[in-house]
Amino acid sequence: INAEYMGTPSECLFFFAMTYVKYLKGDSPIVLCVPHDGREEPEHIPLRKLGCLIRDTDTLPLSELLYSNLTELCQCRPHIIINYLHRNRLDVNRSIDMACDGNATAEKVWEEYHGYIAMAVKTSKNQFGYCQIFDIHGQSHRSATEIGYCLNNYQLRYIHDPKCLEQCSIKSVLKSIRCPHDDETTLKQILTGNTSLGYFLETKGYSCVPCPSQPHPCISDGFHDCWIEPNGKPTFSIDDEFSPCKYFSGGYTVCIYGRDQVLGDNVSAIQVEVPPEVRQESTMDKYALDLAQAILSYMESNYLRWLDSDFK
Repeated sequence: INAEYMGTPSECLFFFAMTYVKYLKGDSPIVLCVPHDGREEPEHIPLRKLGCLIRDTDTLPLSELLYSNLTELCQCRPHIIINYLHRNRLDVNRSIDMACDGNATAEKVWEEYHGYIAMAVKTSKNQFGYCQIFDIHGQSHRSATEIGYCLNNYQLRYIHDPKCLEQCSIKSVLKSIRCPHDDETTLKQILTGNTSLGYFLETKGYSCVPCPSQPHPCISDGFHDCWIEPNGKPTFSIDDEFSPCKYFSGGYTVCIYGRDQVLGDNVSAIQVEVPPEVRQESTMDKYALDLAQAILSYMESNYLRWLDSDFK
């Protein structure tokens, strides 16, 4: 992260966990999480045997650019938490029993990473009354940015179902006293309407899902297996590598903090899955700036006086 935006020690605090986690304290309600671009592979932490072991390549430099752009555009710093351990040693976007294969050192790093998220959320809520998390990831199965709200293909197709609100990781937006929308606003409008993050990215020329032109991730509007959900479970896995409807709806971090509200209410969380086309050296700078502008437009559209610490 560029030292130009770090401020003085009294203004800006770094915390390190065993050199594998870094937390840069911010002074805004935005929290950036960077879980999967770590490169450290210490021999004293064994290889994980289960789960995905692949890095989300170049999401760290992208997130650092995003941090700098957000800081410059709104003249305040987001919080940012970065994991530097390779995913083949630790997956901080899983529950601790699935993340570490029982290794005590990896478990300690997991606890530090999520402890810093809790610290950032608490600081944001104390200052502003709410917190908005953006969990930054990379995916390579779709040439579009996938935006995850803990709603799967089926739920995005039938978003009018009242049950979807309780499952959604940004439900606190509609329940917040800062919400500028009237009572007629539906969840569908803030997921795929003209105040959605997808809308603001789409207006900058990027394919994304969900957004107004693509409100769900499936290849067809017609009836097919992704629409069938007997007993609350899809008839096949939409996360299957070969499924044309594959979509990352949101992992552990956005679900526990945004959907499950384990740190209390007024916490929303969005997973941003970035395609490889905009993680390249030739495209990363522009995308990071455009994503920062889209995030700020989203904040301004969905939170009244979003940077006013007196409005709680």
